[in-house]
Amino acid sequence: MEDEKDDVENTIRCTNCKYYNNLYSHYNGHFHKLPKGYCSSYKTVDKRYAKIIKNDLGCEFWEPVELRKNREIFCIGKILERIRETLDEIKQYLEEDKRL
Repeated sequence: MEDEKDDVENTIRCTNCKYYNNLYSHYNGHFHKLPKGYCSSYKTVDKRYAKIIKNDLGCEFWEPVELRKNREIFCIGKILERIRETLDEIKQYLEEDKRL
């Protein structure tokens, strides 16, 4: 059963590509995922890719969604690091201010 799930997740489809972005609607205070999306790869702007994306077929530019997730995790880590540095600077400033 788990092997089947892995096969489905590793299938080349638009919906599991790093460039695919789901569309959402905002209704009643909540976001709801729509059954459509778009490709953010600059390589697929050609009209022939519209049918591929609409039918969730995947294309030659497909890359696994995990690459995007890994990049997002890396970027979040960098942002948190900068926040920590800023908080350390604020703490240092407040401690110096207290001594005056």
